[in-house]
Amino acid sequence: MEEEEVQSVKSESLLPILNADNYSSWYGRMMVHLRGKDLWHVCSKPVASNASDTAIAKHNKAMFEALAIIIPRLSIHCYRECVTSETINDSRLLWDALSDQKALINIDTVDITMPKKISSYFILGKLMNQDLDQVVDKTAFDAEVIVHHPLAHSK
Repeated sequence: MEEEEVQSVKSESLLPILNADNYSSWYGRMMVHLRGKDLWHVCSKPVASNASDTAIAKHNKAMFEALAIIIPRLSIHCYRECVTSETINDSRLLWDALSDQKALINIDTVDITMPKKISSYFILGKLMNQDLDQVVDKTAFDAEVIVHHPLAHSK
């Protein structure tokens, strides 16, 4: 048993530390390592809603094992960007946060889809940019806004 733990520590120390330049390599190596340890499922899908207490306990144990492998292989910068009070306790949320963060940096070099949140912001930004002048002009010069504004009565 002790020899098995030493071998595990050696193989985990060979995993690269995630930084701004190596996401695609880190992702592939980490995924293979987690699959080899039968832990990938806790990073890619939630526990079934109808799972038994035993299955939930097994899932949680695997999730914390995965977190114990992933978190030490993050640079300080990646840790600060992605590890929160929520992601530190959920390997799937952490994996999603890392993917979302690094997808923006590596969007051209990695075959990753744009994160849903980011896509929504881009669409909103495009819509707002197009109509922003009209909205600001209409609001700023509206008689009701000027009359009811507190500074309009301060003279």
